[in-house]
Amino acid sequence: MKSHRFYVKNEIEKNNIFQLSESQSKQLLKVFRMKQGDQIIIFNGDGSEWISDIIETTNFLVSVNPISKKIYKNHFRKFNLAIGICKNNRFEFCIEKCTELGVSTIIPLLSDRVQNASKNLIYKNKIFRWSNISLEASEQSNRLTVPLITEPQSLEKVIKLNKESINFVLDSDGENIEFYKNILFKNQKPITVFVGPPGGFTERELNEFSKENIKKVSLGQMVLRTETAAIVSAGLLNQLLVK
Repeated sequence: MKSHRFYVKNEIEKNNIFQLSESQSKQLLKVFRMKQGDQIIIFNGDGSEWISDIIETTNFLVSVNPISKKIYKNHFRKFNLAIGICKNNRFEFCIEKCTELGVSTIIPLLSDRVQNASKNLIYKNKIFRWSNISLEASEQSNRLTVPLITEPQSLEKVIKLNKESINFVLDSDGENIEFYKNILFKNQKPITVFVGPPGGFTERELNEFSKENIKKVSLGQMVLRTETAAIVSAGLLNQLLVK
C-alpha cells in the first residue's frame, strides 16, 4: 500500500519527535483515517525522506517519530520555466503538472500582454496559493524537493538573472529540442525555457530574445495553449535529462 507523504519545514533527525501542522493532522486523521501506530513518510526538501511512526494523536494534533532515513540520488537536472501568466485555473493546473515533471523553479512571467501595476499586485498575492499547489503536487508525486515559485517578474529581469543558464524560447520557427541534445548533455548548466502568454510574445519581446542570442525551440506546428506548451516542455526535458 502506498504510504502517505507530508512535507515538513522541520530539520528531521532520527527519534526527534515533533508535531505535524494542524491542517496536516486534520487530513491525516479525518481524510486518511490513520491512527496511532500507523506509518507515514515525511520529507523537508533536502533530498531524503523518512519513514515515521505516528505516536500520538492528542487534540487532533499528530506527533510523529522519524525512524528510518532513505536517501535517493537526484535524477533531475536543474531546469526552470518562465511562463507567461494565463487564466488562473489554467496557470494553477500548469504549476501542478510542471511540479510532477521535475521543474526546479517556476517563474510567473509578466509579459507585455499582461503587465500593468494592478495586475502585478494581484499576481503577487497569489504566490502563497501557487506555492501550496506545488507543495501538494510534490507530496503526491514522490518528489524529494519542492519547486521554487518566484514572484512575477519582467522578461528583462528573468533574462538578466539567468544569463548563466542555457536559455530557450518556445517558437514555432525554432528547431526541435532533439537538435540541441548534444549541447544539453555536454554543458551541465541550469536550463531555462521561456513560454509565451496567451497570444504569444510581442515583437519587442522576440527582438529581446534575438538580441540575447536565446535559442528558439519548436514543439511542432500546432498552436498550443500556454499551459500545454509549458507542460510539454517539462515532459520533454524530463525525458532528455533524466540520469
